[in-house]
Amino acid sequence: MTKPKSTTITDSGWTVSLWFAVLSPALGIVVGFLALFLFYH
Repeated sequence: MTKPKSTTITDSGWTVSLWFAVLSPALGIVVGFLALFLFYH
């Protein structure tokens, strides 16, 4: 954040963090369902 010329790096990092924040709960739910499915079947 101290480098003013790294706008593209910070922008891509913000996009990656946003996707991670959105996808990590969804992936957790999917993995949880798969674990329950494999555990009960």
